[in-house]
Amino acid sequence: MIKALLFDFYGVFLPDAYNAWLQNNHLTREGVFAELITKRDRGEIDSKTFLHGLSRAVGHEVTIEEIHAGIQEVDTDLVEVVRTAKEKYKVGLLSNASTALRVRLKDLGIYDLFDEIIISGETGHAKPSEEAFSLATKKLGVEPEAVLFIDDNPGNTAASKLYGLQSATYTTLDELRQTLRSYDVL
Repeated sequence: MIKALLFDFYGVFLPDAYNAWLQNNHLTREGVFAELITKRDRGEIDSKTFLHGLSRAVGHEVTIEEIHAGIQEVDTDLVEVVRTAKEKYKVGLLSNASTALRVRLKDLGIYDLFDEIIISGETGHAKPSEEAFSLATKKLGVEPEAVLFIDDNPGNTAASKLYGLQSATYTTLDELRQTLRSYDVL
């Protein structure tokens, strides 16, 4: 029986800005980018160092505004679905992101949508590590099998299943609604 929902942020509530930026700059998620984003997501480097590394890789100064250009609006329909589910279930956020995500959630007006917010840049544990999922279930106060984890990355959802969570790969809001209905959440 599901008692909590655990969401990823980028790629679910907001489009993943890095995909378009990487394509525009002829980079992939491997190599330099993967090294930098992993270190930033674990809190090993700050955002300034991350952007400096990207700037070196592409040969021009990179700003967070450049990366996030045109992607500022949260999916309000998804927010409403989550608000409805929150009436009966705990709701958590587990994101591989820098500590700046807390400010962004407040700026977007959805910080209070989540009962618990776990950010890899604060904890040092990024998905798909067991530590990230374990910390999230502990903070939510539920056993792993009582959590439905939603992420746009199939690797993360597959890993969460290995650690006992239920999971669904996010593709569209309609598919998420169907999944939530199948678990009797909606």
